[in-house]
Amino acid sequence: MNLKVLLFNLLPFFIYSQEDIYSFALVQDVEGFVNVRSDPSIKNNVKDTLATGRVVWCYEKTGDWYYIDYDKKGASNDGYIHRSRLKLINRFEKIPVHKESNDQIVFRKDSLVITLSKKSFVAAENKLQYAINSGTKYLAKINGKKIWGTDGNVPRTQYKSIEIVWGQRMITVPFTEITDLYEPTLYNTKIVYDRVNDIIYISVLNGDGAGGYVGLFIIKNGSYHSRMITIGT
Repeated sequence: MNLKVLLFNLLPFFIYSQEDIYSFALVQDVEGFVNVRSDPSIKNNVKDTLATGRVVWCYEKTGDWYYIDYDKKGASNDGYIHRSRLKLINRFEKIPVHKESNDQIVFRKDSLVITLSKKSFVAAENKLQYAINSGTKYLAKINGKKIWGTDGNVPRTQYKSIEIVWGQRMITVPFTEITDLYEPTLYNTKIVYDRVNDIIYISVLNGDGAGGYVGLFIIKNGSYHSRMITIGT
């Protein structure tokens, strides 16, 4: 079994009980960049560099090194970064769950309220694109986009909306940023706040096993900033 798939299948058991792994992290270094290495050691093994502020996903820890995954030029990459060069996002101030149901979860702290909702996926309202691999027909794209959350099957659910109310401010994650994300597992959502830099991080863990993925939505200075999605099909 592919290492990433194996680790993803284990995530529900470990992701929030071991906070030094299974977390998004920020690359940080006074020189403005960090080396990504092919193995957990310092020798002639630099395979890439990442700028300070980049977001990566930490799979596991080997001594003082994190095995990480990140996206670059549309492709998934991996390697090792020393723990001194990473800031784990789950160390920031946690926003607690206020209430939840099967189709919605609400986080709240003081005047900050964040609501994630999901809905049923209606195949007839979408353009499904199939492909064939080794004689097996599978769902390859929906509405021309890559599918996150299923392993070639028609999804059952998708995000309806992600909304942030902060005092008098209303912030919505653009629908174009969630329309390709399927099988959301709302209770696996975690939200933290970097109060110093005024950044909200919404971390999600979704999918149907082999099609599983983790994602991070970033709300910076009161506006939607970006997302990172990894561990996909």
